[in-house]
Amino acid sequence: MRSTDEPTKMVLPFAADTALKNTIPVASQIGITPGAASYTDGFPPLNFLDPILAGGKPPDGKDMNGILNAATALGVWFSFGAGFAYDQAQASNALIPGYPAGARVMRTDKTGYWINTIDNNLTDPESITPGAAAAAGWVPDTTNGVASVAMSSTNVTLTPVQYGKPMIALTGTLTASLNLVFPNIAGSWIVTNNCTGAYTVTCKTASGTGVALNAGQTLTVFGDDTNIYPVGYSPSIAQAPYTVPESDANGTVSNYMKGGTLYGYGKNVFSLGTLTASNAAISLSNATVFTAGLSSGLVPGKINWTFLNPRPSGLMTEFEIHLTNGGLCSQNFLNSMMWPAGNAPSWSSSGLDIVKISTSDSGNSYQATIVALNLQVSPVATGELGALLALTSQGAVEISSNTTLYNALSIDGFYRAKFSSLTIDGGATLTLANRGVMSILVTGNCVINGTISMSAKGAIGTGQPVSYSSGGGPIKTIIAAIGGAGGAAQGANGAVQTNASGNPGAAGSVGQSGGGGSGGAFNQNASYLFSGAGGNGTSFSGGPGGGGLLVYEDSSDDYPPTPGSNTGGSGGSGGGQFNAPSSGGAGNPGGTSPNGGSTGGTGTGGTIFLFVQGNLTVGPTGSLIAAGVSGGTNGGGGGGSGGGSIQVFYGGTLSYLGSMSAPGGAGGPGGGPGNGAVGGAGGAGNCRITTI
Repeated sequence: MRSTDEPTKMVLPFAADTALKNTIPVASQIGITPGAASYTDGFPPLNFLDPILAGGKPPDGKDMNGILNAATALGVWFSFGAGFAYDQAQASNALIPGYPAGARVMRTDKTGYWINTIDNNLTDPESITPGAAAAAGWVPDTTNGVASVAMSSTNVTLTPVQYGKPMIALTGTLTASLNLVFPNIAGSWIVTNNCTGAYTVTCKTASGTGVALNAGQTLTVFGDDTNIYPVGYSPSIAQAPYTVPESDANGTVSNYMKGGTLYGYGKNVFSLGTLTASNAAISLSNATVFTAGLSSGLVPGKINWTFLNPRPSGLMTEFEIHLTNGGLCSQNFLNSMMWPAGNAPSWSSSGLDIVKISTSDSGNSYQATIVALNLQVSPVATGELGALLALTSQGAVEISSNTTLYNALSIDGFYRAKFSSLTIDGGATLTLANRGVMSILVTGNCVINGTISMSAKGAIGTGQPVSYSSGGGPIKTIIAAIGGAGGAAQGANGAVQTNASGNPGAAGSVGQSGGGGSGGAFNQNASYLFSGAGGNGTSFSGGPGGGGLLVYEDSSDDYPPTPGSNTGGSGGSGGGQFNAPSSGGAGNPGGTSPNGGSTGGTGTGGTIFLFVQGNLTVGPTGSLIAAGVSGGTNGGGGGGSGGGSIQVFYGGTLSYLGSMSAPGGAGGPGGGPGNGAVGGAGGAGNCRITTI
């Protein structure tokens, strides 16, 4: 047969659109339905007799349509490249039991196929019984995708659906070194260990050996029906599996994995941990990179290094030693070791040293190359500056018109941005669309001729101290968790009419926002009522203002004003006599006024962090502002909200000709009989410019 002999594909079963067809039964219909066909008899003998002379019955056209329909339906299915999944009823039927060797059935998730290797196979290739499918001869055929396998504290045996995938991704937090058990079949897999925890996962068969993966490692492994190996390992070469024991009675360091069986010479990295014994024996069949370290409190007199299990002569064995703080004691290499110019390295007492070592004569001699000495961690910025440096830069930005930024992550969260340079032209204002903290890093130069504003943009939330360090320097606090104190509540004075102004919020000291002002109080005859106190400032907001008080006389219907929030939330509500208007303090939102008084203004002073690693220029028209909001105006006036906080840091030169302020909001003026009961003003927030 030639490839050009391909027959025409079927697109519709025979007699698909007619009801004139019978479903053909398996069992014989002789004696049941005269002349009816079946899969057992085909057309019965009665169909072959002359119907007139011998009492015969002609074949039923519906039977013919039914037979051809069933046969061609399969043809259509296969013409479209479709297959069948394992069918228990099909496999266990009494007429032709089991799948034959070479049978190919589809995975139930329709991502590939299984192929059968034995005759009369009744077992489900995706049986949940561990090992059943592999033992019964089913092996993965062409498939695709990744199987995600969760691991934690117990070994995991892969199910057929999992090991049928070509890639396996491990997830979870390990609390011990575990085994990932593969079936006893020939196959290969790409395994990625995405687990966290200082433990390993060993890929192995149930009774065979395997290879271990550290966290974050990806390795291609293969099975030979008995064991699991890393790709590149050849059982025909003298690389026998090496079972890593615990340390011996002399404390020899040979347990790099807390047990397990390893293979080959792949690019695996294993840690010897902190060396506390005088002997360090490395098995070269474990990996090509070995890490170890010394601690000042656990230093032996010297470390004697030996290398075990090199490859046979004629085959190169190469490996690296990454030794931290090796200079805390002497390092003695017991094998024949050749160093550059005959000089061993001067090991670092507080750094990382890397040497590469090789042998091609089965360990009779070793040649060493010094890769690097005294490697140190480069100082990095931490805290808020570190968070900004981690961002992707938005490049050079020029703000030429009013620009509103939106914090998509949280209405009260940090808005962080990183620019290579930033210019704000005169007449343009940069602000946030919602509440939050504006935190900006400019890695180059910054020129401000317009305005950066966080007025009325203070965020709601419990204050947290914000700090940073630059290039490994000391940690510096940018802003304190709690800002200036709110103004104390203004009290009544017995039956004597009083128009008492609210107390102002305290101004913020270095790194603080201002406190909210308390409400004003007009109290003619209710000595037990007081205006609402102002709220404290936070690292994210000036303090909200307190509610005002208006009382003509003692009454059971009198109700007290409320204080401003201490977490940048709502302003205090006005209070007093049931039908007397009094005003709310400013806040997020402004405090309400139940009896016709004025609602406090919405907003508190917000927070600005500006880091400029280059030169900073604030021109004569340039400004940074984070003002509070005024309290409500009627009866007893509401307290104003506190100013925010502006903290600016620069690394190059500074030219400052503009302005920077975080004033508190004004207290609301009283109205009516309480026209002298003015709310307290919010305290001013702290503003500063200093070097990074």
